[in-house]
Amino acid sequence: MLKNKKYFTKGQYLFWVLILLLISFAFFHLADKMFKEEGIVERIIDAERPPLIDTTSIIETDTTSKKKDDLIPFTWKWKDYKGISRSITFKLSKRDLIKSTNNRQNLNPEYSMDPWSAFPGVYSSMYINDKKGLKSIVEAYKKEIKTAGISNYQESLDFVVSSIQALGYTFVCDGKVANCGRNGSPAEDCRPPQNGFFTDDLGCCDDVKPLGVYAPFEFAFYRTGDCDTKSLFAYTILKEMGYNDVAVLIGNANGGGHSMLGVKVANPPFNKLFIRHNNGSKYYAWEVTQGDNKLGQNCWNAWNDWRISIN
Repeated sequence: MLKNKKYFTKGQYLFWVLILLLISFAFFHLADKMFKEEGIVERIIDAERPPLIDTTSIIETDTTSKKKDDLIPFTWKWKDYKGISRSITFKLSKRDLIKSTNNRQNLNPEYSMDPWSAFPGVYSSMYINDKKGLKSIVEAYKKEIKTAGISNYQESLDFVVSSIQALGYTFVCDGKVANCGRNGSPAEDCRPPQNGFFTDDLGCCDDVKPLGVYAPFEFAFYRTGDCDTKSLFAYTILKEMGYNDVAVLIGNANGGGHSMLGVKVANPPFNKLFIRHNNGSKYYAWEVTQGDNKLGQNCWNAWNDWRISIN
């Protein structure tokens, strides 16, 4: 009886092995036919794939890693108010450019009866968002000022502002129009200055939301902007360099909206147009949009409804 039980056990073992082999053959044969169906693998992958994440979210969670191929080298060359050739060299991150643009485009300023009410919030958001990415420019300015042996407060301000003035002018508007620049420049003619130096008319950029102003980082990367873009950039750089007595001034000049840099100094070298802060201090106007105007020089004749936007 023990012998028969042994053979019965072996028979059961062989039976189940055969069953498993048949099942395996059937499964693989069926799977082969199933996955030959066009697109089924892609459909399974898509069904399990999480929703696409906006690039800004990716950047927000990974701001520390900047690969070498992400950094773009820049050199700005200009002549200061004394005619001395100057230059700074720095690198900017393409990831920070995307962050800057996305932040600007996602701003939704609240308008009121006062047409200037939206600017302070927009300027402040751009400044806060972009200042970290502009650190290499700030350090480049500090290095070159030290190398040049400049220790005078006003001369160091002149060094920075003269470089921004030399970067030229591109008209920027928030509407979408065929011609928005000087001399009927087409909207698609949105370009930086040639060879890094100021030229008279650099074209026009339209449909720049909101308020027709580029963020400081965008200006640094593309070197494209008009009065408010350049004033905000100057404010951002100077503020990060430690010059706390600066502001962005907004108002009307010759019938149109305009922006200028404001600086709180004891004795401006030229025309003494100023905005008085509510604490009594005076911020003197500096035309940084173009040309080679020193603090207070050649400011607009029409000086209406001017105020400090951010300081």
